[in-house]
Amino acid sequence: MDEKVTFGWPFVVQAIADLLRRTLAPFTVAGLRSGIIWHMGVRMAKQSSILKALALCLPLPLPALADLAPVPCVIRPYDIVDLASPVAGIVGSVEVERGDTVTAGQLVARMDATLEEAELDVARARAEDMSAIDAAKARLKLLETVAERTEKLSERNAIADSVAEEARVEAEAARQTVLQRETERRIAGIEARAAEARLRRKDLISPVNGVVTDRLLSPGEYGTTEEPLLVIARVDTLRVEAFVPIGYYPDLTLGQVVTIEPEDPVGGQHPARIAVIDRVFDAASGTVGVLMDLPNDDLTIPAGLRCKTVFQ
Repeated sequence: MDEKVTFGWPFVVQAIADLLRRTLAPFTVAGLRSGIIWHMGVRMAKQSSILKALALCLPLPLPALADLAPVPCVIRPYDIVDLASPVAGIVGSVEVERGDTVTAGQLVARMDATLEEAELDVARARAEDMSAIDAAKARLKLLETVAERTEKLSERNAIADSVAEEARVEAEAARQTVLQRETERRIAGIEARAAEARLRRKDLISPVNGVVTDRLLSPGEYGTTEEPLLVIARVDTLRVEAFVPIGYYPDLTLGQVVTIEPEDPVGGQHPARIAVIDRVFDAASGTVGVLMDLPNDDLTIPAGLRCKTVFQ
């Protein structure tokens, strides 16, 4: 009788597992290797992208001060004064013409002051008059003598007490009259100073050292307090204006010395100091405004020139 072969379930499962392991092993190892390589590639690509993003976010290195390129600028007057009379009236005289150099405190024009001069003469005469005071003092001296005599007579009962009292009152009234005349003289002196001040208001004085750029009225014309008679540009110190790239901002400080090179025919190199650095940037142009003070005591540098600012 033939022997009957029997296969159990454990044997079948083990056989199938061995077959799959032998069949898929090469593919499994290769797939695992490919997966690892793909995963590493993805990680490297991600790291590269992150580094690129960080590089874009980091600020660009700013140039050192010595590397700051010169920038164009414009030389302007430090100030422009529209000089008008503090009082309205007829222009009496103009002492300067366009292009003349003036100094601070110089008389440049005068309004007609005939009336004010007469008022000043009257006030001075009243302030200098001593006749009223002298007359009051003379009368006081007389009345004091009378009061003294009547007092002695009253003590001897030669006259009534009322007469002596009346003499004393008159002497005291004379004393107060002297004080009144002295007060009036002091008031007259104050009025004289006021008249002198009104007369000075007719004079137009230059408040700056500069150059007359325009004369708008002539002698005989009527001037108002709102209409300038002369235009004076202050040029003993010049104001240089430049717009520099925003990248220059960290290297700029107030008081920093720079070199200004005016265009021809002036030329030359002139030191200036930064006086103003704008706190509001111009986003459209990517610049920031800078103002510099350029000394010009000898008035050799004219205003209105283009120039170049060199950062030292």
